[in-house]
Amino acid sequence: MPNIFALFARLKWGNGAGASSDQMTVITDPFTLSETNLEEIREHAVAAYPNEACGVLVRMPDGRPAVRRMANIQEEMHAKLPEHFTRTAKTAYCWDQAEIDQLEELRASGDHKLLAIYHSHPDHGAYFSDTDQAAATPFGEPTYPEAVQLVISVVEAEPREFRIFSWSEAEHVYVEVPVTLLD
Repeated sequence: MPNIFALFARLKWGNGAGASSDQMTVITDPFTLSETNLEEIREHAVAAYPNEACGVLVRMPDGRPAVRRMANIQEEMHAKLPEHFTRTAKTAYCWDQAEIDQLEELRASGDHKLLAIYHSHPDHGAYFSDTDQAAATPFGEPTYPEAVQLVISVVEAEPREFRIFSWSEAEHVYVEVPVTLLD
């Protein structure tokens, strides 16, 4: 099910804070990720287990990438509106609108760049599901075209594999891309 807050953000800001189609970047080169940032994402995924973790990787004004954890309010939304939020936090995530607003402010400032959106798959593999595709592209195009999608598998509270997916204009879906890990 698409994230209702992402849908709202898309309606409010179009392609995300004014991104136009000429700003959509297709990543064909390997995505570069530091071991430090990957470890932070792993730690977050384990801490959230058995629920999904979610967050973003943002390039800071000084050029370094930083992991920003986002609260997964899926459980709260499921309790309030189970007919719209049919899944629990064990199989879905939903960002808080205040955090979406903060992310949009960072993106609009020009000082920060959204590099990746991440989430975990508790007790499942690291794949970009049909549900993930639908949530990331609620109107047929990515809400955050500049960002790759990172999915990390956590099985029995242990981080396993991770994969990164980028929007393919040619295929009109997210496709797996290679990763380069830096020390």
